[in-house]
Amino acid sequence: MSKSSFGYKFVIYKHGPYSFELNNELAAMRASNILEFKFPKEGYGPSIVPTEFGERVLKANEENIQGLEPVIEFLSEWFAGSDVRHLEKVATAYYVTQKNPRDPAICRAQKLNLLKPHVDILAAEEAVRIVDEKREFAKNKFGRIAA
Repeated sequence: MSKSSFGYKFVIYKHGPYSFELNNELAAMRASNILEFKFPKEGYGPSIVPTEFGERVLKANEENIQGLEPVIEFLSEWFAGSDVRHLEKVATAYYVTQKNPRDPAICRAQKLNLLKPHVDILAAEEAVRIVDEKREFAKNKFGRIAA
């Protein structure tokens, strides 16, 4: 939702958009003791949290990321408590929207359905609608830093 580009390329993978480059970057940060994985709920994937050293790295770079805090909070609140099925639909809808920004909602929903056939067209339309609403909200709330 931010106009910031971190340079990671995403492809459609098992549960939606995935970046092998970002995965490698996270592994490097983990190996450098900047972050660690916590498993708050049995049977669920990890949460990524900074280590004590990672907190110091964050503090040292606070000025560079301060402007993104409102967007980070917005996204965190939006996705808090979402299960993998919901995240897959919405993330794929966002991916399709980023790739086809001028396409009507129904066309983007059809593309989502083609990429993820187990997501029926009604669920795909709903996911695209949610993404469009959230993007519009973010644009109005955050101005030029949101998309």
